[in-house]
Amino acid sequence: MKRKLVFFNHWRNGDTFLNRTYVRDICSKLYNERDFYYAHNNHESITQDLPCKKLTIADVPEGLTFWHKFANPNDTLYVNTWIGCWIGVHMGEKDHANFITVYKAWCDIYRMLNLEPPTDYYEFLPQLDLDHFNLKPATKWLDEHEDKPFVLICNGKQQSEQSDMGNMRRIIDLVSNDYPDYNFLVCDKLNLEKKNVFYTDDLFGGPTGNLPHISYMSNFSKLIIGKNSGPFTFAHNFLNNSNPDQTFLCFNKNMK
Repeated sequence: MKRKLVFFNHWRNGDTFLNRTYVRDICSKLYNERDFYYAHNNHESITQDLPCKKLTIADVPEGLTFWHKFANPNDTLYVNTWIGCWIGVHMGEKDHANFITVYKAWCDIYRMLNLEPPTDYYEFLPQLDLDHFNLKPATKWLDEHEDKPFVLICNGKQQSEQSDMGNMRRIIDLVSNDYPDYNFLVCDKLNLEKKNVFYTDDLFGGPTGNLPHISYMSNFSKLIIGKNSGPFTFAHNFLNNSNPDQTFLCFNKNMK
């Protein structure tokens, strides 16, 4: 009987997205030794494409707080995927993560698991396995609006401290007027109805569980605008970071 390896994350959607390529790689390397689980309290779609059974934080032993990096009670390995637990090691106090600090932390996790660490952070930028999601509404919208380029605006309320600038309604109102030859795909629905303004909630049936779809749509966007929220984080995937024809515009409090 295989032993268990439980990845866990007490925090938000973006926190589970950043590390997914490392999680998938570890699962592939330890497939013959472990059964894999991922404990978090977000929508199940956030880890739907990973080879891990979904658990909740309530399934994690009480003694394992969000500051524990790695534990092995009762022969079950628990690996914390929240980058914040590395504050004071790979991050300064009240610092925020970037792909370099995520890479350094996961190199340590690989060593804890007696695995050879990755040699290049770039190859481990987050990627979704899109075969696990129903993308028909997304491809339908893209086909119907292929005559215009579109801008993705991740204006939703962030659930952490990185940024806070409201829902960007006035910005969206102004730019949609000034650029009628562009469509604007908006991630948080507003009381703003225009021919060139569309909402991901309308395409995918509401905000719960639509982050993977937003990530997919972002691959086709000319410009990606946002703040450090879940949708904007999901738009930072390997394909977008590898595409010189795409541009990110981020409203933030910290250059890192």
